[in-house]
Amino acid sequence: MSDEIPPGLRDARTTPHYILATLAGEQDPDADEIDWDLHDRNRALWNRWATSHLDGDALQALIDEGAIAAENIADRSLDPIKEAAKARGLDALPTPDEEIDWGISFWRRNSTAFSDFYFFGPVTFEDSTSKGDANFYSAIFKGEAFFKSATFKGDADFYSAIFKNEAFFKSATFKGDADFYSATFKGDAFFNSATFKDDARFNSATFESAVGFNSAAFVMHADFTNTCFRGLTNFQGALFRSNVPEYFGASLHEGTVFHDAIWPEVPRRDGPAARRQADAYERLKLEMDRLNRHEAELDFFARELMARRWCVPWHRAWLIAAYGMVSDHGRSLFWPLWTGFVLWFAGALGYAMLDPARWDEHEAMGFSAASLGAILGTRREVFPEAMHHAEWPVAILSTGQGIAGAVLIFLIGLALRNRFRIR
Repeated sequence: MSDEIPPGLRDARTTPHYILATLAGEQDPDADEIDWDLHDRNRALWNRWATSHLDGDALQALIDEGAIAAENIADRSLDPIKEAAKARGLDALPTPDEEIDWGISFWRRNSTAFSDFYFFGPVTFEDSTSKGDANFYSAIFKGEAFFKSATFKGDADFYSAIFKNEAFFKSATFKGDADFYSATFKGDAFFNSATFKDDARFNSATFESAVGFNSAAFVMHADFTNTCFRGLTNFQGALFRSNVPEYFGASLHEGTVFHDAIWPEVPRRDGPAARRQADAYERLKLEMDRLNRHEAELDFFARELMARRWCVPWHRAWLIAAYGMVSDHGRSLFWPLWTGFVLWFAGALGYAMLDPARWDEHEAMGFSAASLGAILGTRREVFPEAMHHAEWPVAILSTGQGIAGAVLIFLIGLALRNRFRIR
């Protein structure tokens, strides 16, 4: 299989650190999968070099925390590494703490294989392209990790990876699955303007500092189940095109914001999908309630109801639709007042038409207003005899107005409570 280097990129195989990462041999780009035995030999040599400058105590600390395997560094001699590197054209070994520059590079299929690798210094993949799957399973980045504007054409596997410093994925593009399951970010993490074209899995990940997903695009499923956010979390302007992100069991930081986020359309013809969407919004609503983020809680509650409408029996769906239409799901003061005005005017017109001999226009308007406020006793106080002598159409209309008025008064009170955050 021929791998043509795209214009503007260099071949990753020409970089010194690529040679160091493949001293036992290069992966076959035509193979169906990675040769893991070869990978393990490469990893052992890399980790021996990456920790060669550490003293015994520092090395033992890495072993104790599981960062490296003791058997990989049982022999600390660099002579075999120097000989193998020289045979590949690398006369002098880089120092472990200098930057690993893999930026603006093209990676062939099966070549981005760094499972359990230990990166001591800063590492950059900025503006690089990985043609196949990229494997960083359980890799440890001690220095900064730069993946800004990187393109992953296959799956990107950062399962259980540990970022001990800042991690930059700004404007990165993940065309396959992006798997950060159980990853740990000890420094700030930046996914601003990143694009996830397939599933994005951050479930059970831990963000110990701030994380930004500003303007990130999640085309498919975004999973944050059991994720722990311990710092400021920003989803401002994020796009969730197909699915509502799932935060079941997640712990959100009080500084979590979703301002101007774009949410998916409600799947009106797919009951199970609508139910999943409603459940995801319900979880977000509960988290916002826990964090005392009242406005966000109301917004997610409204979205939950809009989705729930399409997965419940018709009579409940009708009530949810009416609730949204008349009160914007408890958030609007204008719509209940406007509905009350329409019912008042329609009622006055109805009374004048049903019994023109008894009701002139002023009395009809007054009786219509009194009927709307019947629960407050206005009809009984202002028109005490009206219902005793009313024809049945007038009585039905007035009773209906009384019921509607009671509902509208409740919705107005609810809107005031929500607006002024009355508990």
